[in-house]
Amino acid sequence: MAPPTSAERTSEDSSSPTQPFLEQRIPFREEFLRPPRSSLSWFIHILAFCVSLTLGLVALTMKPSALQCTHQLSPYSPLIEEGLIKYESKNFDNEFDKPSNYRGQPSNLTEASWKALWENHCIELLRITLMCTSDVTPLLFIDDPHAFQGRTPDFNTMHTCRNFWEIREWVERMGLPPLS
Repeated sequence: MAPPTSAERTSEDSSSPTQPFLEQRIPFREEFLRPPRSSLSWFIHILAFCVSLTLGLVALTMKPSALQCTHQLSPYSPLIEEGLIKYESKNFDNEFDKPSNYRGQPSNLTEASWKALWENHCIELLRITLMCTSDVTPLLFIDDPHAFQGRTPDFNTMHTCRNFWEIREWVERMGLPPLS
């Protein structure tokens, strides 16, 4: 039987499962096939993605320790090397509205408390400042046969300090204007 003509094909149902779409089969050629990806290639890509993701998350969540910050911000000290520098947060009990002998309406008790306090208050502020910013720069000694115990301290040491005058100038510049 001869193949159907184009006129016969159009008259037939085009969705017939027995009717081929093409009149001839196209020969299969291996060169047109894409070689399948190996499972090793997929594994390497997935592994690289997971490693990158893990390293990225670690980098985002990792923060330097107090010891690392101390190493970066302080001069060398054996105290730092031994891990003896510990930081602690302290809340100074100094609320504005907290009742005390020093606040409130003027009275004999308030005046007496302030008079007794002013020297102690200054000393206390100096003590707090010294304790909060204690210097860990090593104190070196110089051999001196004429000194007590054969050595004397060398106070000529290098310190990294905040510039007090620039801080004071900034506070004056940024502070509130005087009341008039």
